[in-house]
Amino acid sequence: MATNTLAWITISPEMVETAKTMLFTYSMKIVGALAVLIIGMWLVKRIDNLMVKVMRHRKVDEVLISFGTSIGSMILKIIVIMMSLEALDIDTTSFIAMLGAAGLAVGLALQGSLSNFAAGVLIIAFKPFGLGHIVTVNGVAGKVKEISILTTTIDTFDNEKMIVPNAKVMADNITNHTAYPSRRIDLRASISYGEDIDRAREAIKNAVAEIP
Repeated sequence: MATNTLAWITISPEMVETAKTMLFTYSMKIVGALAVLIIGMWLVKRIDNLMVKVMRHRKVDEVLISFGTSIGSMILKIIVIMMSLEALDIDTTSFIAMLGAAGLAVGLALQGSLSNFAAGVLIIAFKPFGLGHIVTVNGVAGKVKEISILTTTIDTFDNEKMIVPNAKVMADNITNHTAYPSRRIDLRASISYGEDIDRAREAIKNAVAEIP
């Protein structure tokens, strides 16, 4: 035959004081962690604005500004979150290891995109060509329509839109046909055997002289 027993728990004044002390201690830690998080995020925003002003003052490309500030902001926010967790006495070692493993996995998965990203940064930074330039890159000749962080768009002479990955652009020779105000062009002119060569040469000279 089962019997029900009721156990009474006696709470001593010492236990109450200990609970109050622990509650106060953890409350202060939570307040401190929130303060670190709020102030840290505010500082990150101010640093982002300062970075944008400095790069625009130095006339850095807007695409590079956008991606640079995004990456910098993400890194700073992760640091702020780690500091707030440390304020709660939470061990962040395992979190850092997990974050590193995830970053490695993402990096391996996006290896091609990262190489295009790096090449796009180099194109924007060193400017081997610009919008509207006539170029030949990776066997594609035409007018540069758009330069993004991953690809370069070229309108070919037969009115086709070619999108070339930036890694392939930087991996091959780049010919910028409009880098200088003028350039040499060789043209072959043929005449029949019965024509006067001197007259033909004079006609060619006059035709070329009319070109601005």
